[in-house]
Amino acid sequence: MIARYSVDTSALIDAYYRTYTPNVFVSFWRYLTDLASRGVVVASEEVWQELAKKRESELTKWAKSVPGMFQRTDSEVQTTVHDVLSAYPNLVQANSAKSKADPFVIALAKVRVCAVLTCEQATGNLQGPKIPDVCRALGIRLVTFSQMLHEQGITI
Repeated sequence: MIARYSVDTSALIDAYYRTYTPNVFVSFWRYLTDLASRGVVVASEEVWQELAKKRESELTKWAKSVPGMFQRTDSEVQTTVHDVLSAYPNLVQANSAKSKADPFVIALAKVRVCAVLTCEQATGNLQGPKIPDVCRALGIRLVTFSQMLHEQGITI
């Protein structure tokens, strides 16, 4: 069975601008495009909305070019977002810099039974959690892009 991954906005930004810059890691972006096109790597439409705020960025242009990567929020994901926010209301706060897409990344992973791809670090505090804290509490596996590449047998 092919593993699936729900990718966080911060992971895409970190990969594109810091870790796997496309001018150096051309093959990484080819592989990621292929994995996303085949549904192995998915993102919630809320991740797209966060990326789209950076309208003319090269990352946004890349993301727009990947067919099928961004998943519509169906009723099952929406219900799961509600459950996540009911249990962890401080995951997202009004008028803060915290990502509004975070509960959707987690809910998509829970509903589609896949791992979360993020570069965030756990706070160790469920009263002010980040994605890794909530994923660990919910039993959702966390991976980095490096781990994903290894699991998929990809070398770059």
